[in-house]
Amino acid sequence: GEEPFPDPGQPGRAAPDPGLAGFRQGGVWDSAVPSAALATALEGAAGEDWRCEGGSRPEIMGAVRVAAALESLACAAKLGLIRAAIRQDDDGLGRERHGDLPDEWSKSLTADVGLALAMSPTSAERLMRTAWDLGALLPGIGALLEDGTLTYAKARVISDALELLSEADKAAAEAMIAPQVAGKTYGQVEKIAARAAIT
Repeated sequence: GEEPFPDPGQPGRAAPDPGLAGFRQGGVWDSAVPSAALATALEGAAGEDWRCEGGSRPEIMGAVRVAAALESLACAAKLGLIRAAIRQDDDGLGRERHGDLPDEWSKSLTADVGLALAMSPTSAERLMRTAWDLGALLPGIGALLEDGTLTYAKARVISDALELLSEADKAAAEAMIAPQVAGKTYGQVEKIAARAAIT
């Protein structure tokens, strides 16, 4: 029999599991916001070893798109958790802040992030700076990462392109960039961000 699955249109309700058909264009999972429920549906539909037995090419390509959106959500979660560590690291030291984010963090926190993610302190610091930027100065780009519109690489190239701008100019550039990046390749996003930075 068909197992019920969460109905994305009506939270709290269940509907018959559409299997891989739910991932094809126009399927129930095609435009769903990345979530744990979506990950569960994908895992169940793809089956053992992600083989997608009996799936058509449009269904499998839809599943690939959903997997990419879930990857973006996982990256957004990692950055959000790094921001939580930055907040915790402040521990009442009264550092300058942007909203609820301290502008600085300790070298020991950078070392801890590096150890947790098996990366050098330089790479950890760069990752933490990106997490901070997407939380404090480019929240719209951060939201596009979280909803699966952007990959981490695309969000990062935007952050890097705007690095030398003032806060006001970053906000203006973000407003120019955000509506243009859905469905764009990395190279296209890089050009959009570079043009916005120059403008």
